[in-house]
Amino acid sequence: MPQEDFDETNMKPEWRSQWPVVVAFLLILGGFLALASPLAVANIRSSDWDQRDYLKIALWVSEGGAFTDSNRNPLYPLLLVPFASEEIAFFTSAKLISMLLGLLGLGVVFGVGWRVVGRGGALLVIGLLAVTAVYLEASAYVNVEVLLVTLFVTAWYAGARALVAQAPARWFALAGVLAGLCYLAKGTGLLLVPMMLGTLILQPFTQFAAQSRWRWLRQPGSWLFLAAFVLVAAPLWLYNLRTHDSLLYNINTTHYIWLDSWEESYVYPGDPLPTSSSYLQTHTIAHMAERLWNGLGLLPNQWYEAVRPFFFSDALGWGTAVTAIGLSMVVLVGWTTRKKRPALWPVYLYTLLGILASVLLFSWYHPISDGPRFVLPWTAIMFMGAVWWFKEFIPLHWSRLLDQVIHFPVGVAFLLILALNWREAGTLSGIYSRDQQANESSVAVMNLVKQRTPAGGMFILGPTHAQAEWLAHDRHVQAIPHARPNWASFQTLLLNENVTTVVLDEESWQRRQQLLGEFWELTAEGLRAETLPPGWTLLAPDAFPCRTCVFGVDAQPYWPRHPAALTYAHTFSLTGYSLEPSAPSANEPLTLYTHWQLQAQFRETTHYFIHVLDESGQLVSQDDGPFLVDFRFYPEAVFLSGTNVRLVHQLPALPAGDYEVYIGLYQWETQERLPTQTGETYPLLLDWQLR
Repeated sequence: MPQEDFDETNMKPEWRSQWPVVVAFLLILGGFLALASPLAVANIRSSDWDQRDYLKIALWVSEGGAFTDSNRNPLYPLLLVPFASEEIAFFTSAKLISMLLGLLGLGVVFGVGWRVVGRGGALLVIGLLAVTAVYLEASAYVNVEVLLVTLFVTAWYAGARALVAQAPARWFALAGVLAGLCYLAKGTGLLLVPMMLGTLILQPFTQFAAQSRWRWLRQPGSWLFLAAFVLVAAPLWLYNLRTHDSLLYNINTTHYIWLDSWEESYVYPGDPLPTSSSYLQTHTIAHMAERLWNGLGLLPNQWYEAVRPFFFSDALGWGTAVTAIGLSMVVLVGWTTRKKRPALWPVYLYTLLGILASVLLFSWYHPISDGPRFVLPWTAIMFMGAVWWFKEFIPLHWSRLLDQVIHFPVGVAFLLILALNWREAGTLSGIYSRDQQANESSVAVMNLVKQRTPAGGMFILGPTHAQAEWLAHDRHVQAIPHARPNWASFQTLLLNENVTTVVLDEESWQRRQQLLGEFWELTAEGLRAETLPPGWTLLAPDAFPCRTCVFGVDAQPYWPRHPAALTYAHTFSLTGYSLEPSAPSANEPLTLYTHWQLQAQFRETTHYFIHVLDESGQLVSQDDGPFLVDFRFYPEAVFLSGTNVRLVHQLPALPAGDYEVYIGLYQWETQERLPTQTGETYPLLLDWQLR
């Protein structure tokens, strides 16, 4: 690549004489559409990836609500706002917008590539990008990555021009604006700022010619870059400051990046998520080093998937080979730049810093997700780097010949792709009706949820990707937490938040089997339950089995009919009891329900006892068992303060007479009874007159 390719004088390609290039370019766009269309048609689950979240944010913005969900930034949802509606058609329209953004990305990369590697190299670069599996998939989904590719490549190019241009001020300003737009699209766009500043700081240390190490501080372009970035990012920062009291708040960088697994993000309302401070307190240097090392071990597959053509295998073995080639290419490009194009060294340093930062960031992030889409913004740049090195390596006349003839094999290849897949593009004609039909059951589920849950209210759904939960965007969706997988804690959540509707499906059961397995089982036909939790009724469908089940929840069984006020050891509060039947009769079995609330967390095995005494004071019936859990067998169990507990005591049929019922608690290890707030250890709960 001639050095002048980064100069403004070489920026005006003569399109009239380039009709073969135009034809090849259009064939690439057509082939891309033919390949992406069936992926968009097959994408019928609107909650896969982050699709539901972007659809939900767009609906919020369209109604004047939240600007972001504190995780995903607002630029991409803003593009969806004109089409926002509580209809599946919105999901379909959003997919088509992503496909258009995919086409736009190819056009932008072609324009940048023309200036970096020439017209022939640019065709080769977008040809490779158009068949990259993850780019095709991103273009068929409602996700920001396809927009981020366009913005990131242009921001990278503007930054590169700023570093080598003789009059760099406007390029620095443009780079700052584009970096700000990248940040408004996705938090990782923030990497462009340390990339630029790091290059300006390190450049004097890596140049042969002596330069002032503080020259960048006196360079107006540095401040123009920062000012432009701040100006563009300001709306999001002001929103964060108003909502979270922090300019740079993002739940990903504040909390999620410190998780040990993604499942840990599913917490109870009010439970704290980890922070950098709490992570450092609970993990050793060895743990952190192991996490980073394990992440680096996954990088070969992640980066291979980011460049893999759709027709290549996704086998892990390819990842190692391609990574080895990629590392070799980084070294070769650096060596070639240093020896043959030293004026472009800042561009190489700028790019290298960005790649290294991405490697470290996503190596650390791998317990949360290690998907290739996270490094997709680098795909086109890596393609350009490889093509640039190849054109530098071959003789100049071969390079010129490549520019003159490459359109032919590229055009033929995409003509073949079109010939083999042209019918697939036609499937888009019925995509609205297909999506509507495929989501009929999910729409019905969400309509039932909205009927039963007021705006702003909470319902339980997930964790799952099978339901169109964004249709209930003005309700609070709470996934079943990963922490404290016990029924008392979960039922307390339902009571505290006045939840009346719960949606369970097969994915939810598989991910929360430890909790849900107490009542449900998963069969080939779907979910079944012999008995349901107290107060639960199956609303839809009418009977088991069901692959998606909607339940109504009534809190009444959890509130005592007869109040009581006993607190044992400042921890176990007996709030009352209920009887079934409510008016017991002689010679009939009965059920006593005792209702409790924990005032503090307890960690020692504690037993309850129920004693029924007759008129002479003789014990005629009793019930004894662990209060919630036996910690000897389940030492990891956790029950926090505020947990509501409903204990069931089956009592036998008793003859007519007068009876007294006493209730108490004792520690299993010591067999010592726990005192109440009045010091009693054997308090009377109620007396009966059975007739």
